[in-house]
Amino acid sequence: MQKLFKRKAMEGFAIVTGSSKGLGASLAYRMGADGYNVVVNHTSGNSKEKAEAVAEQITKDFGVKAIVIQADVSDASQCKMLVEKGVEAFGDKIAVLVNNAGIHLGRPLFLDETPEEIVQMFSTNVFGAYYMSLYVLPYMVKQNYGAIVNMSSVAAYGDKNNVDYGGTKGALNSFTKCLALRFAENNIRVNAMAPSAHVTEMVQWVQENQPETLEEAMKDIPMGKMGMPEDVAELCSYLAHAPLVTGNIVSPSGGCVMP
Repeated sequence: MQKLFKRKAMEGFAIVTGSSKGLGASLAYRMGADGYNVVVNHTSGNSKEKAEAVAEQITKDFGVKAIVIQADVSDASQCKMLVEKGVEAFGDKIAVLVNNAGIHLGRPLFLDETPEEIVQMFSTNVFGAYYMSLYVLPYMVKQNYGAIVNMSSVAAYGDKNNVDYGGTKGALNSFTKCLALRFAENNIRVNAMAPSAHVTEMVQWVQENQPETLEEAMKDIPMGKMGMPEDVAELCSYLAHAPLVTGNIVSPSGGCVMP
């Protein structure tokens, strides 16, 4: 009976996009704790040092391997390169893909945005998940198993201060469900997490620059508190291993939304 309560890592490695800091770093760390070799991804040279620190900590604490790969997920060619380098390092079995990379431009008023900024937001938050899934799924189909976890947000369910960001996450929710249906026959599960505000660098930026936005968001959380990154990481681990859970949007939001 004891084995029923242990999460057993699938054969292969995990890729976590946008994992040099914040929630992404916690997600990568949790994948290492689950026994996977991990690809830690960062976007620019400015985040390389942080990404290397995450990889070093994963290896130190769990004895697995972790490598750092720089790639901007808004660029399809860089997503392809990211996957290929991961396969080159760890073999052709990809167990888990966590599409975490995302940006928030901090425009509480929709009319303040430019078309270029809207394209940038969708290119990273939506197309990045599409591209990464496109290049990872052939490996998962071949091995007949795998898990994809997408990072959504409570903003997907309506947020007047996050029209752009919420719009991208709403698209990601639909993508999650459609992809789950398409690849269920291949024993590949696709789910998403829709957290409320958690204690991360992004939220700290909002607190410093748009405190009224954060205060308003907190009023909508019935439990009255923000979560910690490890709370989301624990949920990610569950979704990566729950045998029959697919096509779900699960919200660690203190009751803010109930998808």
